Amino acid sequence: MKVEIQFKKGPTLTYIYKSTREIQSAFRKEYKNTLDFKIIPDYSGKGRMYKTDTRVAFCDWLYDLYKCGLISERLAQTAYLSPR
Repeated sequence: MKVEIQFKKGPTLTYIYKSTREIQSAFRKEYKNTLDFKIIPDYSGKGRMYKTDTRVAFCDWLYDLYKCGLISERLAQTAYLSPR
């Protein structure tokens, strides 16, 4: 007796954001009135970065996007917020 098993193809996940640039733009749009996007010198004094509150809010927001299934795990691990 020969048994053949066929797997049903599951639904394909479609993510809303597919790049770091899209995520950065959406974050700035979402929080433009509530966060201070002031750019300050980084710890070495040679670069630029956002204030701590802004960076933490970005990480929390990114985690929420991932948990809701709006971005992939890989994008959640590699996305960053860079000063313009």
